[in-house]
Amino acid sequence: MFDFRLVTQWFDALLRDTLGLGDFLSILIECVLVSVRSAPTSSAVSARCA
Repeated sequence: MFDFRLVTQWFDALLRDTLGLGDFLSILIECVLVSVRSAPTSSAVSARCA
């Protein structure tokens, strides 16, 4: 199984070090991206409603 730690550490370093964002903004962006990625798609919602 793929180790996503490498990707998350890279993305966190990109936000904090390269772009110079603070802790709050980096964590906020990461949480928003995770919630958008895990949100059900419209086809999944319409399939459940049918």
